[in-house]
Amino acid sequence: MLCSTARFTGLSRDTFYLPRNISLDPRITNDIPLRESMKFQWILEAFNVFNKNNVFAVSTTQYSFTTSCGCLLPSATFGVQTTASNTPISPRIVQLGAKFIF
Repeated sequence: MLCSTARFTGLSRDTFYLPRNISLDPRITNDIPLRESMKFQWILEAFNVFNKNNVFAVSTTQYSFTTSCGCLLPSATFGVQTTASNTPISPRIVQLGAKFIF
């Protein structure tokens, strides 16, 4: 049964939190002057340095209605992540670049 605050009976406010998001994407550059109007630039970039899988959404369905008995049953997927970043498709990446500016 839902309360007036759209919470199930027995749950207090703010009882469910997602884990914290950690993201570090540093960039280091170094300019090497060659002449008055020319310079060479080294660039080092890293993405997902900590190789952390950040969770953005989880299943919040606590109960599901079953038509066979006409009752509410606990959901087996409650709290399971549904959306995350840095899945195995995008692991830690480090790249080195160079630029000639004139």
